[in-house]
Amino acid sequence: MKGERTMDTLKAGTIVKFSRPVDDDEAAERFVVLEDREHSVLVTSAGDFFKGWEIKPTFAYPRSELELTHA
Repeated sequence: MKGERTMDTLKAGTIVKFSRPVDDDEAAERFVVLEDREHSVLVTSAGDFFKGWEIKPTFAYPRSELELTHA
């Protein structure tokens, strides 16, 4: 479909979540993509937990552990 977002076309700013969360906290977590590194994705938290921090923590996850949100 035209304009459909897929894991093949991740761009900075895309919101993703864990594809197979192990608990409720992981199921609720959302991330903002910073950089797509082909096999891994550099993200930061999309929530307010780190709001106000001068330097926000970043995390690298394998692509297989993330999926697009539907929002």
